[in-house]
Amino acid sequence: FEKGEGSIGIGHPPLSNVFAAVFNTVFYRWLNVLGDVEAYHLYSVFLAASLVAIVFYFVATRYNLFSGIISALSLGLYPLFLGESRYNTKDIPEAVFFSFSILCFYKGITSNSVKWIFFSSIFTAFAFGTKFNIVFLPLIIIPWIILYFISELKKLEFHKFLKLRIKLILSFLFFPIIGILIFLVA
Repeated sequence: FEKGEGSIGIGHPPLSNVFAAVFNTVFYRWLNVLGDVEAYHLYSVFLAASLVAIVFYFVATRYNLFSGIISALSLGLYPLFLGESRYNTKDIPEAVFFSFSILCFYKGITSNSVKWIFFSSIFTAFAFGTKFNIVFLPLIIIPWIILYFISELKKLEFHKFLKLRIKLILSFLFFPIIGILIFLVA
């Protein structure tokens, strides 16, 4: 963990700074297509653009193209998001990783895919390696998954539901383990 000058406590985890340094190394030192500062901040801009694209895709595939465009514009042109996406190497990446974690988790549950739950755990680890705000993720996904499973149980008998979802339910046990392992490695 990084410590600021004169600080007593522990700062934010370093993963986002490492990723920003990788972008700087590639685009400034190796390719020499951007300036030093611009290459460092390209990381945040790239992640912000990725989130806008994923929000567009997610909404457009579930509703319609117009809704996707409005959602992407609403996020991308929101003044705080637009401004901070150019220089903030902690809050924007945290928001992106947090969002990707939720979207992958949603996709994993609704499509009964352990693969998407695994991707969600990876993004959760990235978010945890950026800032500790991801600890609030269970407050979002646990109530939703309870309501979702209750609605699914109304459609199926319990043993059929369990048979269809057993791998997915077991993947929940590995979710924090994968997240912590990736955090420790990074």
